[in-house]
Amino acid sequence: MAGVKEEVDKVLKESGQKVLHGGPLIDLTCEMLKKMPILDSAVDETLHLTATPTLIRAVSQDMTLNMADGCKCLVRKGDRLALFPYMVVQTDPEIHPDPHSFKYDHFLNPDGSKKTDFCKAGKKGFGVNHPLKDMPFRYRPRF
Repeated sequence: MAGVKEEVDKVLKESGQKVLHGGPLIDLTCEMLKKMPILDSAVDETLHLTATPTLIRAVSQDMTLNMADGCKCLVRKGDRLALFPYMVVQTDPEIHPDPHSFKYDHFLNPDGSKKTDFCKAGKKGFGVNHPLKDMPFRYRPRF
């Protein structure tokens, strides 16, 4: 986490600001945040480990859901259905090694750039590129 502090201190210094205990509030701009990929990765990792999105949908027609264990579930038109789909991708150790440990630089490449490719079984298209990957993150600006 020292890398996060160094990055924040550097960007604040460039803007003529400094964090002081009991001091004035810091003014952060979108441009300043774009210069902090380590902080962005730490925020993404925090959300990756803690965010719990729930999708609630109204059922538009009667249907039967076939569960993986063979059970069938009748869902009626007008019912509300709550879904928790993202955990499979977020906690898959083949995509995210040691998925329950906090790694502030998890979303960074070794050169410090934003990591955009996560693989499963040597194939790209999982993790960051998976259709469900941004569920915990989608409601904040992406930098």
